[in-house]
Amino acid sequence: MTVEIRKLAVEVRQRNAREYTQSVFPVIQGLLREGHSLNRISKALNRRQILTTRGCSWTAKAVSRILDKAQPERRTQDAEI
Repeated sequence: MTVEIRKLAVEVRQRNAREYTQSVFPVIQGLLREGHSLNRISKALNRRQILTTRGCSWTAKAVSRILDKAQPERRTQDAEI
């Protein structure tokens, strides 16, 4: 693989990840507003058969990563606590 092809592949993966984050974030945000924990949100996503971007089951950590990507200010707030 040439360097240009690798760069293009990385860009495509990153774009797909951003698009996926944007599509699943409203569901996660709604569950958060209802007061669900990250663990409960992961279980709810799994019950709804919504897979992660890699096609896996959800974990609390995976939910947290989506929140970090969708809300960069969240990482700053967590770091201050």
